[in-house]
Amino acid sequence: MLPLIIGGVALAATGYGIKKFLENEDNQDKVSDAIMSGCDWIDGAHQKTDKFFDGLSENAERFFDEKDTQTKPLYIDLSGEVGEFMPKLRQFAKVKRDFLISTHKELRVALGEIKNLEKAIDITPPEQIEENYELETVTDVTKEKLNSFVTILIDTQGYIDTHLDKLDAIIISSDDYTSYSDEDKRYVQALLELHNTLEKAINSTLTNDGLTISREIQRAFGKIQSIVG
Repeated sequence: MLPLIIGGVALAATGYGIKKFLENEDNQDKVSDAIMSGCDWIDGAHQKTDKFFDGLSENAERFFDEKDTQTKPLYIDLSGEVGEFMPKLRQFAKVKRDFLISTHKELRVALGEIKNLEKAIDITPPEQIEENYELETVTDVTKEKLNSFVTILIDTQGYIDTHLDKLDAIIISSDDYTSYSDEDKRYVQALLELHNTLEKAINSTLTNDGLTISREIQRAFGKIQSIVG
């Protein structure tokens, strides 16, 4: 509205000349009214702007207050022993991830090329993988177990890497399990059993109660250690 008012006055002033235009009292009143209307418009716009940003600020504060309330139960207390234990948890998670996408995958692909295996290759569906690392308390036993899991995975990676060449040679010779010698069958079955046990160990939940490492994952890593020595 303001641009139209001022524009109209300016157009009139341009056509008649500013001085001549303002000599007319009616024109002076028009200019005065236009200026007053402009001031009123600016004041109104200013008030609306203030009101808008005040409302925006209130909504933002309310939003983040609600988010804080919703997310607080999800935070892990990183003070004390649990906080000191976090680097070990991250190391364990990283070793698992690296092992899963490298050596474990190579073993699975190789075994998958063999036809007529006596036992199926276990593959955990992604939707069934639940990795829970939320330990509420940490004991020396927990630290020792997690350190042992990392060591077992590293040793297992070396163990499998040294056996993949022989497995490749067997598969190149024949991809039909039924044609293998008894020795080669035992060899393949041992690696298959190792793969399936690893699948359980890697994809099992670390803790169910937030206090101890689950027995399922302890058994799985115990079996793996007995295989790789």
